[in-house]
Amino acid sequence: MSQLRVQKLATTDEEGNWVIAWQRNDRDVGGSGSLQILVSRSADTGQTWSDPLQVHEYPPPYPDPNLGLGPGPHVASNQAGEWLLVWGAGDLFVSWSTDGGVSWSLSAPLGGNAPPGPIEGTSPS
Repeated sequence: MSQLRVQKLATTDEEGNWVIAWQRNDRDVGGSGSLQILVSRSADTGQTWSDPLQVHEYPPPYPDPNLGLGPGPHVASNQAGEWLLVWGAGDLFVSWSTDGGVSWSLSAPLGGNAPPGPIEGTSPS
């Protein structure tokens, strides 16, 4: 069963563009499955949305299931087509977009021992 945890649901650049970010938990009771950070964008004030893009997938072993994925994701815009996404589970990660949220950088840890994310802008399965 998927669990959805949302903080900072959506953000606009005040030009009609919106980005929403969320985390999806597809783990089962035994701990198998996946933990993902996903984004979607709208260029028409939220009337239609892009297919979700997977910005990060946590490799096993996953963060403690009792703790969730930690803070985030939080998304922000500089109103110039650039977006920043931050989230964490023990370590904080960051990804950014310079094309209005169409594509996103590889996730990168903000300190700590977290490895960079292996997935860039792929559709979740």
